[in-house]
Order: sequence, then structure tokens, then C-alpha cells
Amino acid sequence: MKKLLITLLLSLSIISSSSYGEELNSLFGINLYENAEKYFSSNFIDSNKIDRVETLGGFYALNITNKVKNKSPYANYYDITIDGNNIVHDIYGSSELIDLEKCQDVREKLTSDLEAKNQIEFGYFEEPYLEFKTYSNYYYSNEDNYLSIQCKEIYGESYALLQIYITSPVLGDAIDDYYESGL
Repeated sequence: MKKLLITLLLSLSIISSSSYGEELNSLFGINLYENAEKYFSSNFIDSNKIDRVETLGGFYALNITNKVKNKSPYANYYDITIDGNNIVHDIYGSSELIDLEKCQDVREKLTSDLEAKNQIEFGYFEEPYLEFKTYSNYYYSNEDNYLSIQCKEIYGESYALLQIYITSPVLGDAIDDYYESGL
């Protein structure tokens, strides 16, 4: 029990924000809207960025798993999305948990703790897709940054994917444009 409490308290430290939920714009020690070169060398960025699949262009995904310094006990994979000027528009962490029930327990606890810490209220939705179903708690900040803590149940798999991410409205609009384009 003590180990679980310590782990949960450590996990809250991955999300830094202004007091009382004014702005949630940071995960894993990385801030939205900052130049990624603050955290990673330009050589690393240029050598490892790839086109972000869910946009029509102008955004790049960068796997930072081996470079991120402020790791969470609930994520073992990390990436960011940057624009052509290396400005961060998305910060993402995920991990595979043993099953959906464990993932749901973690998602609910993290959401509850963040609501209490930041005096905010998350929304909730479940969405079935062809190959998976998401169970998502989400929050829009004053700047319309989208924070999500979700479980992804992948049909036919024994594990569930815990995902924690924050996305700028600019990237959110670019993703919407991609899906509205029919691609």
C-alpha cells in the first residue's frame, strides 16, 4: 500500500501546472509551445523526427523515450510532436498494463488526484473503433490545451494501453483537418 501511494504521488509530479488549473501545459518536464531544442539537441531532432501521420503535413513526431529526463512510473514510451520550427505541440507517454481493469484503476486514480490538486473537472467519454475502444478522461485548459488520460482496449490483446498526453489546439485542429479530408 505504501509503495502504491508513493508511486501515485510520484506520478502526480509528472504533470506540472499553475495552481488551480489555470494552465496545464507540461508533462514529463516538457512544456507545450517551447522550442524542442531546449530539451534535445538540434542534431537529435533533425535525425529522428518523422512526419506526424495524423496531419496533412507540417508536424513531426519525435520519439524521446531514451532522452526524457522526468519519467513517470506509468509510462515507458514517450514522444512529442513538433512543428517546422521545432515548437512542441504535443507531449505523450504510454505504457502497456496487464489488463483493462488495472488500466481503468490507474486512469481513475490519476484523474481524481489531478482534479483535486488543480481544482479542475475532467470530462469522460468511451468511444469504440474498429480495432480498439478508448476510455478517456479529458480536460480543456483556458488556452484550449487538451489533456487526456485514457485507456485503450485493443481487441484481441490481453493488455491495455495507458496513454497520457497534452495537445495544443493548433495540432488538434490539424488532426481534425486530416480526418475531415477523408484520408
